[in-house]
Amino acid sequence: MLESREGGCHCGRVRFRAPVDLDRLQNPVADAVRRRLDGVAHWLGDRDYLEGEFSAGDLLMATVLRIPRTTDMVSAIPTLKAYLIRCEAGPAFQRALAAQMETFRHNESVHQSPA
Repeated sequence: MLESREGGCHCGRVRFRAPVDLDRLQNPVADAVRRRLDGVAHWLGDRDYLEGEFSAGDLLMATVLRIPRTTDMVSAIPTLKAYLIRCEAGPAFQRALAAQMETFRHNESVHQSPA
């Protein structure tokens, strides 16, 4: 994420010397994301899942739809909001999420320094 700084912007360790219009940079990206989300919603239509029954594609799409969860991008589209809730509630998603989180917990305990 670009943040305004005195005399410019920075993204991680990269500093831009000239002032950058963040809205000009971020708005086209947000618009492109919204167009993609609208496309997914259109594809879903009144289906519960992308290909009829829950599949690996739904697992992946639900994971992607969780990325902008701090925004209203998904929740503003009722079809996607319901789809994400449905996917997250399913046992396959819950197992996959638990397995992923277990990997994080394991790695955290391995890399913690002794107290």
